[in-house]
Amino acid sequence: MSKKKKIQEQTAAELEATLGRAQKALEGASEELPGLMTLTLEERKASDGRFRDGEPRALEAVLDVAEAYPGSFAVLADRDGGVDPTVFETARLRDSLRSAELLGSFADALEALARDVRDTQLLLGEAVRRPLLAAYEIAKPLAKLDAGARSKLAPAIDFYAAPAARAAKSRAAKKPE
Repeated sequence: MSKKKKIQEQTAAELEATLGRAQKALEGASEELPGLMTLTLEERKASDGRFRDGEPRALEAVLDVAEAYPGSFAVLADRDGGVDPTVFETARLRDSLRSAELLGSFADALEALARDVRDTQLLLGEAVRRPLLAAYEIAKPLAKLDAGARSKLAPAIDFYAAPAARAAKSRAAKKPE
């Protein structure tokens, strides 16, 4: 198997192909995880499903006690999400606790990957944006003198002028009459 080129060493066409393969892998991962759910931002913020570091182990100790003294926990039988309304189903809860832990670890890995992808994009963007903004400063006066340069540079001029135009419009709207 040939050694893969680093992202920074790939041409845009090579990176497009690489990302296509990665996208297919992500789609495959999604297919491997049927039933994933989506919360709204508000639901996500309000969820009490986040575990603090070490909390799953602490909750396993609670399950150990519930298994040792099942009668004391029968009052919770209708809250465990199980099928038997008379029994506090610790095996199901233990399995769900482990599943939540496993998904958390997987989500952490995905977040680390997403962070690294974003950081690489930012570093590549930095490397290209700085010299191109310097080139823009050279191109602007040229565009004032040459119609061809002005025509080619128009999208950049329009883009960079838009925030200034919005700010001027906002200042004009705030001026008292």
